[in-house]
Amino acid sequence: MARQVPWPRILAEGFAIVVSILLAFAIQAWWESADDRRTEQLYLERLIVDLQSDTALYRFTRSALEDKLTALADVAGVLRRDAEVSDTSAFLQAVNFSAVFGAAAPRGVRATIDDLLNTGRLSVIRSADLRTRITEYYRLGDNWQRRLTPNAGPYSSEVRRLIPWAPFAGATDRGVVDFLVDLDDPDYPPAEMIRRIRASELDQLLTMERSFARYALVAYANLTEAAAALLQELEGM
Repeated sequence: MARQVPWPRILAEGFAIVVSILLAFAIQAWWESADDRRTEQLYLERLIVDLQSDTALYRFTRSALEDKLTALADVAGVLRRDAEVSDTSAFLQAVNFSAVFGAAAPRGVRATIDDLLNTGRLSVIRSADLRTRITEYYRLGDNWQRRLTPNAGPYSSEVRRLIPWAPFAGATDRGVVDFLVDLDDPDYPPAEMIRRIRASELDQLLTMERSFARYALVAYANLTEAAAALLQELEGM
């Protein structure tokens, strides 16, 4: 008599094996998805920190550029009218401060976005729209950086040539940690500094420097707005 094949048991065991395999795949997929979510959250938190730094930097830069324009106007008021300097220290500090943000345009933090791009992990951020807004923000910063750098003129280097710095960096009344003019340099007393400034090409460079400062002010107003908007979106997630 032929032995009877236990089909019900074989089918049940086969079904159990298939279910076990599918369950293992499901658990692995869930674990990978959970790991991706943790990675996404980590990167978003890092981007928030970077954007907080950017927002503070850009707001500070805008304020400093506004002060720079004021200083440039003060310098122009003396040089172009050949006016007497009533306050030597204030005038020389105005000349000094008018040279800030000349050749180097402050740049936002790129550590996290560079990590995302270099490792190919940008796609870990699930929202395609959010990925686009993030990349557009950093592209905006790169574009302004490229525009500002070639527009920087020789004004700042000319000021640095004319005025010696004090060997102490302190907070000015503008809230800026800046190298102050050395008014005690025996080789360049204040009267000699003013004479050198009047005899220099600073007057001819003023118009170009004011145009650059206004252009930079537009740039950092744009960057401040963009950084604050993206930061608000990420913090609200």
